[in-house]
Amino acid sequence: MTTRQWVALGALVVLILLLLLLLPRRRPAPLPLTDLQVAESWLECIDCQGPFLRHLKQSSSGSDTVVRFLRAALLQGPDSARRARHELALLRAWADDSLHRARLGQALPAQSKSTFLFRYREGFEAKWRGRAAMALGVIRGDTALAALDSALLIAPTSHGDSLVLDGVKEAQADSGLKALNQWKTAQ
Repeated sequence: MTTRQWVALGALVVLILLLLLLLPRRRPAPLPLTDLQVAESWLECIDCQGPFLRHLKQSSSGSDTVVRFLRAALLQGPDSARRARHELALLRAWADDSLHRARLGQALPAQSKSTFLFRYREGFEAKWRGRAAMALGVIRGDTALAALDSALLIAPTSHGDSLVLDGVKEAQADSGLKALNQWKTAQ
């Protein structure tokens, strides 16, 4: 091969590489969430509503894995890893608020750090367990209803437990219709 041919071949390779870099790439469509991922997202999300519940109602009524997961979430609350992440977020929030108040010359909040942590920790667990109850009420299968029944056997020891038991009773009573219809107008 002559020098001219090598230069032409090199220029062609550079041109091909430039075209490959400049052409828009098609990204593969994201895979749809599994029923278990939808259930987990439902528990974690603050403002996720109707679509999650409708998905669980339509596809999970026979899914033992999802119902077992939601039953554990209802009876035991979030797992230790989620609790630890939440605890770190609470500690960061307390520290950030304290620093902000110090910069402004304001007094620390009236409630102690331990009171703050207890309050928001209990709220997180009650929200998690209450959303599990709501999802089980929407799913409505025999095992889902049995999971709701098993939650009624737990004696309430805190305000959060009382809230969860109220949510369980509501989930049992309304066939999931209130939960599903609550957000239809929000769409």
